[in-house]
Amino acid sequence: MNIMFSHPYRLDMITKQENEVIMAMLTPDYINDKKTSEKIDIPVFTTNENRLRDMMYIIENGSLKPDVLIFNAPTDEESLSEAKLIEKIQSLGIIVVGQSLKSCQICNNKEITKKWLESYGFPTADSFDIKQVTEDDLPIVLKEVENSSGHGISLVSTIEELNKFKGKNVIAEKYIEGIEMSVQVVCKSSKYLVSPPVYKEKTDIDMIHPLKKLRIFPNPWKQELLNPQLKQVALEISQALCENGIIDIDFIVVNENEFYILEINSRLSGVSRMINIDGLNTMNLLLEIARNKDLPSLHEKYKITLEIPIQAQVTMENLNSSSNIDYIYVRPDQNDLRRRILISGDTREEIIQKGLELIQEGVLNIKYVKKIQSLLGSGGFVY
Repeated sequence: MNIMFSHPYRLDMITKQENEVIMAMLTPDYINDKKTSEKIDIPVFTTNENRLRDMMYIIENGSLKPDVLIFNAPTDEESLSEAKLIEKIQSLGIIVVGQSLKSCQICNNKEITKKWLESYGFPTADSFDIKQVTEDDLPIVLKEVENSSGHGISLVSTIEELNKFKGKNVIAEKYIEGIEMSVQVVCKSSKYLVSPPVYKEKTDIDMIHPLKKLRIFPNPWKQELLNPQLKQVALEISQALCENGIIDIDFIVVNENEFYILEINSRLSGVSRMINIDGLNTMNLLLEIARNKDLPSLHEKYKITLEIPIQAQVTMENLNSSSNIDYIYVRPDQNDLRRRILISGDTREEIIQKGLELIQEGVLNIKYVKKIQSLLGSGGFVY
């Protein structure tokens, strides 16, 4: 079977079978990534600007026409551009695994997303007409309608600040103090694999970017009461919106009885590398759909996985010499946002021991290890 990926994003995670040929569009920022390159049998070298054009040329004119095309772009704009090609690709007899055009059009615009959620009765934060906001309504959160990945979000505490945004394409919502979480769902026709939530730390008045916060999978906070509720809401959203591929729902949780939906992503999200269920990661689940295999049943066995921010002074030499790190995220072009490490273990004790060793290795700040110890608690995780 010939399987093509539309983007090199997360390809280092896949496990291919002997009878498969993996093709992928390979952009300049991934050419020197050995872990990605070694998973690709036939790379199609391209640029970010010409990626989809070159992909369609291969599909329509080349001898390398794939049997299945998997959409795996990392941004909203790219995923929408891919989805616009689905009908044409399918008309050529190629199976497409990935986001539908309908889901992208809903999810890639925050105003449309909010109206869609409200039409189904899903809980969202209270909205304001920006022209009628008073001092009593502040602080409020302003979100650029067409932005994603934690960008274009501002916390406004004064009318003077608010006036700077009037006339701009933003939506205004009540500021809610709570814990951010996300739930990933893998969809195949009418079957859904709903992952436990990923914990993403508390909201803050300083609007710290999500990539500078600790993440834990599966969520350890009030998990017995909260996790089933969030999974059920995520399932209902997916049943209404997702037919084939990945969907990711972001929540703000006030307590086990009160939570709201922040946004929906109809694409691979930033937490996709963390999630490992019964030994199957997100990318391999997409491959299972491409192979027309049934989604696995969950046995509720997970690796405990953490993504932890690291300081700018930590060197690559430090990171590469550590045996405690599963994956290193360092992208110098991202204003130090993507300076994170991933660690995993089967038990709470294993995770905390790794954290203590990473302090000694000069990789981790002690505040994160204390935070991890507090969150995991003495009871550990439920399996």
